[in-house]
Amino acid sequence: LKEPEYVMSLMTTYGTTSRTGKQQSRNYEDSNGAKRQKTFRYPEVVQNHFTYRDAVDAHNHLRMFPVPLEESWKTQRWPNRVFQFLLAVTEVNVKLVLERIFGHQTSSVHTFRLDFASELIDNPYLEQQQSSPRRSPRARDASRHHLTVIPNFRTFSRDGTLVTCKTKYNQRLCKCRNARVRTYCPCSPGTILCPLCYRTHAEVEY
Repeated sequence: LKEPEYVMSLMTTYGTTSRTGKQQSRNYEDSNGAKRQKTFRYPEVVQNHFTYRDAVDAHNHLRMFPVPLEESWKTQRWPNRVFQFLLAVTEVNVKLVLERIFGHQTSSVHTFRLDFASELIDNPYLEQQQSSPRRSPRARDASRHHLTVIPNFRTFSRDGTLVTCKTKYNQRLCKCRNARVRTYCPCSPGTILCPLCYRTHAEVEY
């Protein structure tokens, strides 16, 4: 650290407190003004910090240059911003893997970004998902809720299972206790709902 009165704190989920790396030395003045030298080794976590911090700075530079994704995609929604950061980090990682591990000579950042986006959009692993229509969570929930009539000669048992009965049009008391009807919502079989109660039920579920 540049200033002796500053203290750096690091939090980690790995490593030990054992001293690693090459031996370091620092010159300092004691309380009497005499010059002294101290030799030491960094703890493993601190040693790794100083060893690899330049790689992190270089990675950030590649992520932010020439046009950062944060500037291209303006959003204040927190989930989108988290995804935005992870996508930008992945983009740089893929580019570095192609260049340094596989030896591919990649194109400019703009061209690589277009190619990378195209591969993500046309991902063969997602073909099965893309074959089905995409619906919002609200639309998916709506498909589970609709007022359904109990079939003829059917009624609900105590556990919510449809069973046969002798009455063709079996009416049961609604949960509001104000009407006898034959309707229910498929999301909660066994719970009899009149139209008014179903409306309240659907609004709560949505």
